[in-house]
Amino acid sequence: MKDRHVPDSGQVLLALLRGDMNVNQIIKQTSLYKDYAREAIKLLHEAKLIEEENKRYIQGQEKKKRLTELGWEVATLLDEAKNFLKYFTVLQREVQKINSLTLKDPKVVMSILKDQQWTQNDIDNYPEWAENAQRLFGSTVVLLYDGLIIRYARIISKFTLNEIARSMLVRIVTDTISEYLLSTPMKRRSCVRCGATNIDESHIFEEFNPRIFDLVGDLDLTNKFAEKEIKNFIKSSILMLAPPRNYIEKTLEIENDIIKQMPDEPNIYPSKNRVSFYNEILKSIPQKSIGGKGP
Repeated sequence: MKDRHVPDSGQVLLALLRGDMNVNQIIKQTSLYKDYAREAIKLLHEAKLIEEENKRYIQGQEKKKRLTELGWEVATLLDEAKNFLKYFTVLQREVQKINSLTLKDPKVVMSILKDQQWTQNDIDNYPEWAENAQRLFGSTVVLLYDGLIIRYARIISKFTLNEIARSMLVRIVTDTISEYLLSTPMKRRSCVRCGATNIDESHIFEEFNPRIFDLVGDLDLTNKFAEKEIKNFIKSSILMLAPPRNYIEKTLEIENDIIKQMPDEPNIYPSKNRVSFYNEILKSIPQKSIGGKGP
C-alpha cells in the first residue's frame, strides 16, 4: 500500500457514511483524482470495507458502493477521531485564554470579566470553572488512548480482518495519535495547561501524567503471588517511557517525605518498598545519554 492509499480510502469511507454512492458521486464528494479514487475503492473492496449494492443491474446505471458492517465501524471510528481532534483544538484555544487570565492580577481578571458582561456570581465561579477546564484538557491524552484502544479492541474482537483492513485500522489509530501529539503544547515548547515556557522532559511527564506512577502508588510491591514478575513488568513499563532522572528523583523525594512525616506508622511500609523500587529504576537510567548530554 502506498502512503496516500489510507488517507484516500478514508475520504471514500467518510463520503459513504453520508449514503450509498456510485464511483462518479464518490469522486465528486471527495475531490480525489479519478485514478486515486478508483485505487482507493478497489482497495476498500479488497479490505471488505465496502461492497456493491445488491440490486439488479440496469443498463446505463452504475451500481452504487456501500459500507459493509466492518466498513461502517472503521468509517465511524475515523469520523469520531477527526471530531475529537477538531474539538481538542478548540478546547486548547480556550484553555490558553484561561491560562493568560490566571497569570494576571485578580483585580485585572475581575475587570476583564466584567467588561465581558459576566455577572458577579459567574466571576465568583471563575476559578473553579478554570480549574475544571484545565483538568479536562490535562486528561485528553488518557481519553484519546481509551477511545482508540477500546474501539480498536471492539472491532478486532467482532470481525475477522484481512491484512489490508488491519493495516488501514492501525494506520487510522497511529495517524490520530500523531496528529494529537503534533498539536499539543510540547510541539510549541510551551504548556497550554499552566502557561510555562521552555519546558523540559520532566514537565512533559507531568503534563501527560503517566498512569503507571499512580499504579505504583496504589500497589503493594511485596505481592507474594508474583512479586518478581510484577516488579519486572512495572519496571519495563516505566523504562519504556524513558523518564528523565530528575523526574524519578522528584518522585523519590515525595516518598521519602511521606516516610519522614510518619516514621512510626505501620502503613508506611509500602512507601519504603516504593523507595527501594524507585532506587532500582534510577540505577537503570544512565547518568548521561549518547552524545554527552544528560537525560
